[in-house]
Amino acid sequence: MFGKESSIPEDKLSSLRQALQWLEDKVSSSERGFCCPGGLSMTAADLSLLSSYESVRECGVVPEMESAFPAAARWRGRCARAVPNFDKVCAAGAKEYGDYFKMMMIKNAKEREKN
Repeated sequence: MFGKESSIPEDKLSSLRQALQWLEDKVSSSERGFCCPGGLSMTAADLSLLSSYESVRECGVVPEMESAFPAAARWRGRCARAVPNFDKVCAAGAKEYGDYFKMMMIKNAKEREKN
C-alpha cells in the first residue's frame, strides 16, 4: 500500500483468507464465540483481533469476507456491541484507514497506467 502497488498479490490474499479461516474456526468452536479460554467473555486477544479485522473489512480486499466467514462476522458484531463507544474508538479509525487504502490503490493504478 505504501509502495506503488495497485492491487494485492494473490499470495497475500491467500494468506489473509487463511488467517480469516483461522478466526472463523476459533470463534466457531468457542462456547460463546469469543477467542480465548472457553470463549466466555471478551479478552485482550479479541480486542486486538477486532481492530485488525475491522481494518481489513473496511479496506474491502476480501469482498466475500462476511459471507465466507459468517462466524467471524458474528464475532465482530458481539465484540462491537461489547466495546463501549466502538464506533468512535475502533470503527471510525478503521474506516479512515480503509478509505486511505482504497485511495492509494486507485492513485497507484492511475500512475501505473500513465507509465
